[in-house]
Amino acid sequence: MRLLHLNSRARPYAVRAATLIAMFGLLSSCKDSPTATSGQTITMAFASSTLTVSAAAPVTVGVSVTRGGGYSGTVALSMEQLPSGVTVSFDPAPLSGTNTASVATIVAGSTAIAGTYPITLRGSGTGVTSNTTTLQLTIGIASITLTAGAAVSAPQGGTATVPITITRVNGFAGAIALTAEGLPTGVTASFSPASIAAGTTSSTLTLSASQAAAAASNPITIRATGTGVADKTASVQLTVTSTAAPDYSLTAAPASLSVVAGSNSSSVITVAPIGGFNSTVSLALTGNPTGVTGTFTPNPAAVGTSNLAITTTAAALAGTYTLTVTGTAAGTTAHTTSITLVITALPGVTVSLAPATLSVAQSGTIQTAVTVARVGGFIGDVALTAENLPAGVTAAFAPTPLGGSATASTLTLTAASTAVAGTYTVTVRGTSGTTSGSATIALSVTGPAGYTTSLTPNTVSIAQGANGTITANVARLGGFAGTVNLAVTGLPSGIAATVAPAAVTGTSATITFAVGSAVGVGAYSGIVTSTATGLPTTTQPFNLTVTAGTGGGGNIQWQFCDPTRIPLFFAVRDGSTGAWTKVTPSSNTYSFSLVQATGGVAYVLQSGTTFSTTVFLQAKSEFAQQAASECASNPGGGKVINGTVTGLATTPTSQSATIALGGGSGTANGFTTAFTMNNVQDGLHDLLAARTTTNLSPFSFVVDNIIIRRGLNPAP
Repeated sequence: MRLLHLNSRARPYAVRAATLIAMFGLLSSCKDSPTATSGQTITMAFASSTLTVSAAAPVTVGVSVTRGGGYSGTVALSMEQLPSGVTVSFDPAPLSGTNTASVATIVAGSTAIAGTYPITLRGSGTGVTSNTTTLQLTIGIASITLTAGAAVSAPQGGTATVPITITRVNGFAGAIALTAEGLPTGVTASFSPASIAAGTTSSTLTLSASQAAAAASNPITIRATGTGVADKTASVQLTVTSTAAPDYSLTAAPASLSVVAGSNSSSVITVAPIGGFNSTVSLALTGNPTGVTGTFTPNPAAVGTSNLAITTTAAALAGTYTLTVTGTAAGTTAHTTSITLVITALPGVTVSLAPATLSVAQSGTIQTAVTVARVGGFIGDVALTAENLPAGVTAAFAPTPLGGSATASTLTLTAASTAVAGTYTVTVRGTSGTTSGSATIALSVTGPAGYTTSLTPNTVSIAQGANGTITANVARLGGFAGTVNLAVTGLPSGIAATVAPAAVTGTSATITFAVGSAVGVGAYSGIVTSTATGLPTTTQPFNLTVTAGTGGGGNIQWQFCDPTRIPLFFAVRDGSTGAWTKVTPSSNTYSFSLVQATGGVAYVLQSGTTFSTTVFLQAKSEFAQQAASECASNPGGGKVINGTVTGLATTPTSQSATIALGGGSGTANGFTTAFTMNNVQDGLHDLLAARTTTNLSPFSFVVDNIIIRRGLNPAP
């Protein structure tokens, strides 16, 4: 074996590399190899010199072996210089005897890297020299392409179709699923078919727009998905056209504004067309409080936007307001949109008074409550003063100043005896540094405190058994606000006077006279006495004439509604003793007055040939209720209903029945089974009948059966 010696002083890296190559070559030449039989050969060949494989599917290529020089041994096949991730198998392998053909199956794994690679096929056998041939192998990535219509249009309530075409690349043969993304509200999508099977390349997308879908243009994404390949997408522009009549809508952005009083803000009003609307819209603002104005630019507004400028003055009151923007256009109804406006106050002080109208007498005092509010984040002590006070009137605040968070003070105004009577406007001011707020008082200065009384009328005429009234008027002077007490004296027995209210804090009272039926006819006089603490007593005389009673007046009205129960005689007595006075009725109503705490009523009724007398001796307060119960118990205008009862025993026990219907009632027993009900009111009523069994030993009185019949209206 021969070695080469190389000069290592020049270009050391190149020399070393060359040396290694030479050494490997020498070593290779020394390696043992089979000795080829003279003249025997094998030759390798691919059916194609180039081949493309992808991860989607393996590929095959034919391999042919030619034996020369009479070689008939086994030929082993192997593939060299394979790229990473690629494997090769042969069928058959090896080739025995005279077999000269095999099929190579090439598989590209998921880790294979796309590209073109030269790979070498080696054939070898015992006693023959190996032979190789080269194949250009291209590794491709399986993929798909997607094409679709670019733009379609569908009316509201209609559909549009989009053709879809799929192309498979680098051997991909799987199924492809189709979906639609980005669909606007009211639009649905369906594919036919939704999955494109192997060997198929097309589908149709149907887009359906509901009647509620917005008329607009929107991009829709179609996505194609297959196993082992990257998704592909295509965009389709869908335009939904309106089928509605021309109209428009209004929106405000922003729809909520917040300003400090005295500053400005704005909102953009958008006029959005519907159904091809293209007219102008006149805009108006309502609901804005005092100190707030709005201006639209432009106005009228075409389809698009108009700017609403909101302007506030310093006097605008803090609060939350709802502003309404109204749009009007020819041929359409008015449309509105709302804006919430929040106004916050400027930092400062406000003053309020309760009451704000005062009257003070000479040498007197009057007070009002002062409330101070700090607004707009203002803080600080507030000093209180009174301005424009009339001569002789002084003011005092308690407390002042108001520090920290204090808000309440009391103002006392004192009028000297020399204060000039008149009406004045006094300003109450709260001040803190350069900030102030104020409120005014309407102040009246009057003469000395006092009052006068008068009667309206001062002469009254009242019938026996009837009532009458006069009014006592109280006129207050000099700011007097005390209680005036009223009393009536000088009237004879039988005439009662009631004052309401007896202690007058306002300006009037009502005096009611109740004349008893036994009071003699004639002229009487009385006196109304007025008293007040610290002031002189005053009197006012009046005249009262009693006339003969007619039965038409009084504080008690006793009415008989049942025409079968009209008294032959009716009399009343005022008090527990004394004479009885006959009362003459008016339309079956007996009116009379009771002055005493007790009284009496007597009346006589006739039933056929018999007479009955009823006498009530009771408290005055009970007679009104007693009188009201007459018509309630015995209503008039009813009808007479006759009937019979069965099922009543006579022995060994006695049974009876009570029947009620529409305000009337009747009774029956085992011996007399017929009954009569008087004053039964017309209309539908429920009949209620109860059977009672009476036992003598031991004695018992038991209701043992009840009948209810609903909604009856029998004829008379």
